[in-house]
Amino acid sequence: MNIAFFANPSDNHDCKWINRLSQEHKCIIICPQAETNKEEYLCNERVKVYNTLPNTYPIQNPSLLKQSKKQLLQLLEEEAIDICHSMYAYTNVYWPVLAEFKNHVLTTRGSDILVDMEQKLRTGNSIKEKLIHFLLRKSMIKALRKVACITSTSSRQNEVIKKYLKQPEKAKVIRTGIDLNKLDRWITESTSPCKEPYLFSARSMAPIYNIELVLEGFALFAQTHPAYKLILLDDRGETYYATTIKEMVKNHQLEDSIIYLKHLSLNKMIACYQHSQATIMVPHSDGTPNTGLEAMYCKSPLVIGNLPYDNDLFNKNTCYKLSSNDAQVLAEKIKKAIEDPNQAKVLMQAKQTVVENADLKNSLIEINRLYKSLSHS
Repeated sequence: MNIAFFANPSDNHDCKWINRLSQEHKCIIICPQAETNKEEYLCNERVKVYNTLPNTYPIQNPSLLKQSKKQLLQLLEEEAIDICHSMYAYTNVYWPVLAEFKNHVLTTRGSDILVDMEQKLRTGNSIKEKLIHFLLRKSMIKALRKVACITSTSSRQNEVIKKYLKQPEKAKVIRTGIDLNKLDRWITESTSPCKEPYLFSARSMAPIYNIELVLEGFALFAQTHPAYKLILLDDRGETYYATTIKEMVKNHQLEDSIIYLKHLSLNKMIACYQHSQATIMVPHSDGTPNTGLEAMYCKSPLVIGNLPYDNDLFNKNTCYKLSSNDAQVLAEKIKKAIEDPNQAKVLMQAKQTVVENADLKNSLIEINRLYKSLSHS
């Protein structure tokens, strides 16, 4: 089977499926001109990457839209594509729809539906921007209705998407999944990144991940646990947000308690989970975070925010969930997580839950089954 992925070759989550599927199918990646495989997540050299799409959806440029459609049709024909698979809805879902490709699968991640579609595209800083966002959102809903099948990584995304579909049954939950065999190897080989006891903030230095709350909660926690360090992922470069966080660190006089780590490969992330006293993540918006599942599999007590996460994965038996995203509540929940007399039971249940519900192997079986059903329809 020949599959064209509309995906980012620099994205670990996209490449996780592509690397495995390309072992049994001919796969190509079609992406914007600006995207390259700079992080080397794409492991199969046989997967061709075509940087042929415009960097943004050319809603204001009909001639570019016409040109893009012509290039896409030619490429899909030359590569004899059977299935188009869009990874991440905005803007990848538009292109196979533009080419009027029938066997089109969309996989949503969370931010594309819960943030881009439900928040950003409903607003704008000017009348012009509001109009553009309105038209983009309208086009996105139209595209969702034309996709043959939509998979999502959480029930919350699935529920939102179904509101816009005339055939809600074509939307289903298939989680990205975790490569448990690879994690087992890395867990065995891992060494601690820090000599002192530490907490691990496992999300990027970006506003959506609410790092300021992590820091405020840690500042309160550190008053009674001064020996602890906090690891922050300083992986977005010199942004305004990163500068703001570092100013907060100084204001709280926590310079000696914070460890900044740049980009981490997945095996180094695993080491951070494995040796941490707790993993913290309290984002403003989320789907089914692989970071949370990885922490659970590595038996790191997971302190998670109060978003409506899928309860079959994130519940009182598997993690330590906040009642509200408040610094004092977070500090108390961290103490609960590291001092819980039932912690061993929670960690064991958390790992077993990942094994039963988030194994990459099972996700790929479902995707292959989906491909076959479309190709035979």
